Amino acid sequence: MVWRAGLIVALATIMVGHAAQAEPYKRSLYRHWIDLDGNCRNTREEVLIAESRVPVTMDRRGCKVRRGEWFDPYTGRAFLTSGRLDIDHFVPLKEAHVSGASPLRRKMRRQVPESQRVTLFARGKSLRDSVV
Repeated sequence: MVWRAGLIVALATIMVGHAAQAEPYKRSLYRHWIDLDGNCRNTREEVLIAESRVPVTMDRRGCKVRRGEWFDPYTGRAFLTSGRLDIDHFVPLKEAHVSGASPLRRKMRRQVPESQRVTLFARGKSLRDSVV
């Protein structure tokens, strides 16, 4: 049990705070829904494809996801049409900005909201309106 006491002391000494900001947060600093790989599918479409539990149905050009099956972890509901979904960040952009993304060069900052594999997920649209 000695290690627990040491752990508690170590945790108590951790400083928590925000990194110094190079500039105030503005949503316009972070572009979103861009097509990083040039395949006509922006990040929203890439997330929808990756998270669908069944193969998706695309539009005629193969650029926009129309149908699939997505599970909203907050409501427990399944969705079959992409228009009923929002794509959200696990870490809000403002938090990323004040926690260290602020001083990034413009090109690197542009990739922050698009780092889909670890930061984005699909969920029902109605939830966003109910969250304050």
